[in-house]
Amino acid sequence: MACGKPLICNSVGGLDALFDEYRVGRLIRSQDPREWAEAIESMLNHPDQMAEYGQNGLEAVRKVFNWETICRKIEAAIEPSIAPK
Repeated sequence: MACGKPLICNSVGGLDALFDEYRVGRLIRSQDPREWAEAIESMLNHPDQMAEYGQNGLEAVRKVFNWETICRKIEAAIEPSIAPK
């Protein structure tokens, strides 16, 4: 995503939510190689959509999936447990 390229991935580990929210590529719900080939061919035949997915991924990395944002979330999560009482 940080390279601005569209993704084609299996539906594992919560990727459904990532793809639904950020529209970064095609999610394949199968191990069938034909479905993967169809997804790749479809994406190659729609360069505008590929560019949009790539741009969406890059924006998501810049705004959400970066170390500054991740560290702020961690800090907010642990602060209540380390704050003086």
